[in-house]
Amino acid sequence: MAKTLWVLLAASSAMLADSTLTGRVLDPRGNAVPGATVRLQARSGRRAAAASDAEGRYALGALPDGEYRLSVEAPGLAGTEQAIVLAGEAAVRDVQLTQLPCSGRAL
Repeated sequence: MAKTLWVLLAASSAMLADSTLTGRVLDPRGNAVPGATVRLQARSGRRAAAASDAEGRYALGALPDGEYRLSVEAPGLAGTEQAIVLAGEAAVRDVQLTQLPCSGRAL
């Protein structure tokens, strides 16, 4: 009975485990990008979003464990997307954006 109780407690703790995702958004030179839009979408369809602060920091909390697509956009820079997996952790993911490609057309 004690073994069954332990298994049930472990399983319920795992179901309650949430993750957090924090990091910084940086430009190609490594400088902070304030006001960047950071979005996270789970395979289940659940979404979370945040904006980076004056130092480029963002934070997303109370995220169920699972597979996500992280996308980051900021005016004047090329957006990026990447896959991440969260598993009951305080994950840190810094994102460095690149310059927009030149169109080759004169204005």
